[in-house]
Amino acid sequence: MKQVLVFLMLIYIIDVRIILTWVFNMPRTITFQPSQELGEFIENLVETGSYNNQSEVVRDGLRLLQEKVASSKLQQLKRLIEEGDNSPDVDGFSIENIKKRLNES
Repeated sequence: MKQVLVFLMLIYIIDVRIILTWVFNMPRTITFQPSQELGEFIENLVETGSYNNQSEVVRDGLRLLQEKVASSKLQQLKRLIEEGDNSPDVDGFSIENIKKRLNES
């Protein structure tokens, strides 16, 4: 029984740490091994003074990736809106009909 309680307490502690990390954006360390080519590129950026350290290079690269993903999602949303605007009108479409159908379900 004592082992079960300890196990449950550990799960609770792990969950709390995950929640705190998510809610308060607590920093965490992520380690990765770049290819030789990327490693040299990162080192070159630091050596030339473009960045103070390797972490700055990686953070900046990740920010650019975030922007690219957000831009891609925005383009997809715009395309879907345009597709909806160009689609034919549906006969008998009204909010009241939708509400009525939802209430019947």
